Amino acid sequence: MKICFIWVEKYRNFENLNLNLSSSTKYEFDEQKNVISKIKTPAQIKKLPQDFFGEKIEDVIGIIGKNGTGKSNALALVCKCVTMS
Repeated sequence: MKICFIWVEKYRNFENLNLNLSSSTKYEFDEQKNVISKIKTPAQIKKLPQDFFGEKIEDVIGIIGKNGTGKSNALALVCKCVTMS
C-alpha cells in the first residue's frame, strides 16, 4: 500500500490540508468539484534510480517546517489514515 495524497477538511490545527506524499506524482483537490486530480510533476524534479532505497522501499518523504507548524500533527494524520479500517 502506498498513500500518495491526503486531503482533510479539518484535523487538529489544519484546515483544508493538501498533503502530497509522493515524490514522483503530485495531486490537488478541487473542493467545488469534490475531485482529486494528478498534476504534472515539475521537470526539475529528477527521478532516482530504480531500487535506490532497496527493492522494498519505493519512496522516502520528509516533513519539514518550523517549530509549531504542525509536523507532528501531519505525521499523526498519516498514522491515523494507515490504521483506519
